[in-house]
Amino acid sequence: MSSVELAELTSQHLPTAVPYAVLSPDAFAEMPMCLLLMGGGGTRETLLDLQPVFDNWWRAGLIVPMRIATPTPGLDYYVEEPDGPVRWDTFIVRDFVPSLRSQFKFSHCG
Repeated sequence: MSSVELAELTSQHLPTAVPYAVLSPDAFAEMPMCLLLMGGGGTRETLLDLQPVFDNWWRAGLIVPMRIATPTPGLDYYVEEPDGPVRWDTFIVRDFVPSLRSQFKFSHCG
């Protein structure tokens, strides 16, 4: 069975800390990363709800083992305001992905 880690990440690119979840089929193995950006009000808790689905797909060999990371966007819906305080694109590229890479072992899909 997979494991889920819950955390928050603060950033100068967003006004509040971002809660996120990382689902891993194996906590110690090196594997690809998948960013799952929930729409329509989805949150990191949605990833928890999907955990049994991913576990079944991994068990059946329907998808390759990968870490799945989901941030909770709140009411911002991943908006990038170039001159404003909400900069989701910048947060994901400059803060979120580098933070994940420093915490977990990732490989490239092959």
